[in-house]
Amino acid sequence: MKSEITKNQIGRYVLPADFKYLTTDFILQLLSVDYISRLKLCYEYFSNTTLSNAALKDLEELDADIVSLDGYLGVLELNNGNTLCYTDYIFDKSSPLGEIYSLASVFLSAYCELVNSGIIKNGDNINYSCSGDDGRLALALYLLKRSGVPINTIILGTSEPQKEFVKEFYVETASESDVSDITFGLFEETEYLLDPISARGMVAEDYYYADYDDGCYTLLVGLVSPYFYARKLLKVLTGKNELSQQKAVTSLYLETGEVPESILSGSVQPFYKENAPINLSDAIAVINA
Repeated sequence: MKSEITKNQIGRYVLPADFKYLTTDFILQLLSVDYISRLKLCYEYFSNTTLSNAALKDLEELDADIVSLDGYLGVLELNNGNTLCYTDYIFDKSSPLGEIYSLASVFLSAYCELVNSGIIKNGDNINYSCSGDDGRLALALYLLKRSGVPINTIILGTSEPQKEFVKEFYVETASESDVSDITFGLFEETEYLLDPISARGMVAEDYYYADYDDGCYTLLVGLVSPYFYARKLLKVLTGKNELSQQKAVTSLYLETGEVPESILSGSVQPFYKENAPINLSDAIAVINA
């Protein structure tokens, strides 16, 4: 791998002066440590700083699962504990770059997990797919690719068409009917229930593979528990309209058999906000600046 990166910034976001490509030795080190240690190493490598005590405390409460749906597709579930939302994985919220470093660390750790589990070999190219409506995800994946992680394509599904272009991104607009169809089809085929936000990335992945069957493993980023969207998903799976969120949760539980206790009991209510602090247009403007 190359020893250093040539341009130490992403648009107006200036990276540390000694920001380098990930080395083979560093990747091997990441493969040999536990999840929390790996996230800490990744973050400090990207940022060239030591994590604050507050960020380290948040970090120590995290865990993530990769659910393999077939030999070429898996879901990185970024929901945890009672909060069940990917924003918990932004463990340094002190700056925009801190947020991006946090997410990039999580995504790099997931690559290591795929290697350790034998799904891919170290050095294999993979694709990452996710909702493109939160530009922080796109920026984190862009940073990861610039760092030398073998990413073939970053696949983004958006709720609105995008005019801007970045060659590393494959962007596809995911309509509500597309999202419903992919959610229903995925559940019918695999019994895996995906939230409607993350399903946009799945729609884009479906379009991508219709045009480019590149043979790479794709890791889809799951952003939040689908049971926050119980009313919508119950309608998708069964055609039933239910006005009560809590009754919809219970009915969906009968369909799927898996609902987090915090949502089933009503102690945690839906809180996911669609309006991200950095949208994709902002992220692309940052990259192209």
